[in-house]
Amino acid sequence: MDIQLADGSSFEIFNHVTIETPIIFTTAYDAYGIEAFKVNSIDYLLKPIEKDELERALNKYDKISDNNSPNNYIDQF
Repeated sequence: MDIQLADGSSFEIFNHVTIETPIIFTTAYDAYGIEAFKVNSIDYLLKPIEKDELERALNKYDKISDNNSPNNYIDQF
């Protein structure tokens, strides 16, 4: 999710909708990092985005997704 959109800040979305999916923010602005982590962010990438940073963020997402899959809950029993 980019921070600055044509019609305002993406943070406005959180005032209207509950988003439970992990979010990777991408932006040219370093001033919104703290705010991003308050709204379910798993990473905050500054543009220009470097390949290794994007890979790390996507791997982090994969780990979170794997840990929250229904199969993991079944495997615990």
